Amino acid sequence: MEALTREVRTSFSAADEINLVSVHKLNYLTACLEKTMRLYPPVITMLWRTPPKGGGQSCGVWSPEGTGCNMSFFGIGQNPACFHRPSEFRPERFMPNPPAEFKGENHEAYHPFSIGAYNCLGQNLANAESRLIMTKMLYHYDFQLEQDTPTDWPDQKSLGVFMKKPLFVRFSTSQQGSDRVAK
Repeated sequence: MEALTREVRTSFSAADEINLVSVHKLNYLTACLEKTMRLYPPVITMLWRTPPKGGGQSCGVWSPEGTGCNMSFFGIGQNPACFHRPSEFRPERFMPNPPAEFKGENHEAYHPFSIGAYNCLGQNLANAESRLIMTKMLYHYDFQLEQDTPTDWPDQKSLGVFMKKPLFVRFSTSQQGSDRVAK
């Protein structure tokens, strides 16, 4: 959180500089959002597919006609064949020049808003809004996890919807002064 807050606060000298265009230069923020969506994708599973009449083969596996096939975005995001140390929050893997340990990752497997004809039409708007909101929040406020926050977030149950445990966060006006708070 410190690196992300530092990137935001050193990139802007006044709140009115923060806009939909300027937030796109924040590489670490983008990496954090990408990493978050890899761990908690907005769409849990990808498109449902069935083999053609008579059956078909995909990735070397024969499927008879009528067999349902589905791909899990969550499963792909947790697959060590695609992502090194997949359960760790390491946003630097999504930076333009990632550390060597993350250079072999298969980011082509990562499509949190689906792919192809069913690609989410609103993904650009969602990404832009996420960047803008996060930037404004981090610019204006300091965040700190409360002591009562559960530490076992990764061990949650999931049935198509993430059942998240409480996240107790205290936020207050940043030390840079209340003049930054949006009016």
